[in-house]
Amino acid sequence: MLISAGPGLTESLDWIARYQHQFFILACDTALKPLLRAGIRPHGIHILDAQKQTLLHFLNEDLSDMVIFADLVCHPALPLHLAPAGWVFSSTARLIYRPDGSTEELKTPGTDLLESMCGAQGKLQSGGSVATSAFDLLRFLGFRTIYFAGQDLAWTFRQLHALNTHHYERWNFMVSRTLSLETINERVMQKRDLVPVPSVDGKSIPGDFILSLYRSWFEQSIESLKHEDPVKCINLSRSGSQIEGMQNLRIENPDALPEMAKNPAMTATDSTSAANASRVTNGTNAELRTELLEAFKDARKRDESNTPLLQSIYQSLLDLLYGEATATEAEVVWQRYPELRALIRRTEVYISRNQEKLSEERASSVYRTNLKKSLTQFLRFINRYI
Repeated sequence: MLISAGPGLTESLDWIARYQHQFFILACDTALKPLLRAGIRPHGIHILDAQKQTLLHFLNEDLSDMVIFADLVCHPALPLHLAPAGWVFSSTARLIYRPDGSTEELKTPGTDLLESMCGAQGKLQSGGSVATSAFDLLRFLGFRTIYFAGQDLAWTFRQLHALNTHHYERWNFMVSRTLSLETINERVMQKRDLVPVPSVDGKSIPGDFILSLYRSWFEQSIESLKHEDPVKCINLSRSGSQIEGMQNLRIENPDALPEMAKNPAMTATDSTSAANASRVTNGTNAELRTELLEAFKDARKRDESNTPLLQSIYQSLLDLLYGEATATEAEVVWQRYPELRALIRRTEVYISRNQEKLSEERASSVYRTNLKKSLTQFLRFINRYI
C-alpha cells in the first residue's frame, strides 16, 4: 500500500488501521505523522525532497522499526539526525530519448563519485513527486497489486494535505483571533492557478497544473505497464481526482474488503515472494517486517573506509579557497573530481555568454570572486557533516 498525504487520507485512516496487518505499507514522508497518530506504523518511508525542512515530518517520532528509502539528493542532515532501522538510497533515473531512437541517462550530480565509493546505486523513475518515485519503488520490490491512499492530486475540501501533517502543526502556531486555519489554507490555495478536474465521485473538484502533471504521470505509467509488466492499482480514496487506470474500491461501499484472498498484494513470482504473499494474505505481516529489519541489523555500524577520500576532497577545496583560486588551479580540482564543477558552473556559463563584453582580466576577476564565494558557502555547509 502506498500512502500519500492528500486530504482524502483523513477519511481513509480507519479503513487502513483495520486492515493494516494485511499490507506492506510504504508511506510518503509527509504522510508519516497522520499515520502514526492513527496507530498505523508503516514498514517503510520514502523521501525525495532535498530540503532540510523534511526533518519536520519526522520530528519526535520513533522510527526504530521502519526503513527509510531516500533519494541521493536528500539533505545530509537527515541521516545525521534520524535513527530508522535502516537506510536504502537510490537516484532518480532521467532518460532522454533521441530522435535516432537512442537514449541518454542524465545522472544526479555526484552519482559517479558516490558509486566509486559505495558501489552501484539503484535508480527509480519519478514524475516529480515523492509518490511517483514511491510507486516505482514498490514495483521494484515485486508488488503487482498496489493500493493507494491519500492520492487526491486535487484540492479536496479546499485543502492540499491531510490533517496532522507538520504543515498543520506549524499553522496552529499562526492561528489567532483574526487568522483561522481556513484562511491560511485558502491563502495557500489562491496562490495556485486552479482548474476543475474530474473527481472519483463523477463530479468535479479544484485541481491545478502541477497536480495534473503528477496525475498524468500515473495514468501514463499505468497504461504503459499494461503490455509489459501490468500492475493493478486500487484507489482507496472516496474523494480527490479521478486517476484513469485505477480501480476505485470504496466509492459505493466505504467498508469494502481488500481483495487479498483472491488477489494478494504481492504476486508470488518465486518461492520467497510466495511465502511473503501467503503471510500477508493470512492476515499478518509481522514476519515480513522482521525479515525486512533483519537485513539492517548491522546498519548502525559506521563505515570509515571512505573517510580519507572525503578528507582529501575537503582539503583540495580548502587549498583552492586560500590559494589564488584561478581558473587554472580550479581546473586541476575539476579534472580530479568532475562533480565539483557544479560549484562554478553558473559563473562559467555567464563568462561564456559575455566573453565579447568582458576583458580577460575582468573575466578572471569574476571567476575568482565567485569561486571563493561559492567555496566559502560550500565548505561551511559540509563542515557540519564530515
